[in-house]
Amino acid sequence: MRNPKTGQQLKADLDSLFQTFLPNEERYSNTIDLYDALPKYFSNHTIMRSLRKSGQYLPVLKREFEHKGAMYVLYVRPARIVYPNGEEMEYYPTHREELVEEALRKIACDRLKGVYLDDGAGVQFTLYGLSKELKERGHDIRVVP
Repeated sequence: MRNPKTGQQLKADLDSLFQTFLPNEERYSNTIDLYDALPKYFSNHTIMRSLRKSGQYLPVLKREFEHKGAMYVLYVRPARIVYPNGEEMEYYPTHREELVEEALRKIACDRLKGVYLDDGAGVQFTLYGLSKELKERGHDIRVVP
């Protein structure tokens, strides 16, 4: 069984990873600290339901926050899911998406799956690998074919 990394160890690995595959040019900057500080997750499903227009659609959230002495504004756009029966429903990112993001970061660091393509950073993964990583963290995701 692998020893889980602490938050500090994982952050150090992530910083190292992104510094490795991002070009060393002035127009690029390492903004992982800022990204991690973004209030991008929505934790209250009851409030989310009450914000839906026509029971389906959500407004764009505007969140103001401070990071390292500077003020920022974040706009969170909901994801629209279209179900097999054609019904549409919008959702804000929640704790579940945060868990998936953390698992993908770990895959990027531990398995050297981080990539840099077309001015964007990403991670190569399989749904099986993501599901396995989430299970190791005590969570699960149902992969629908």
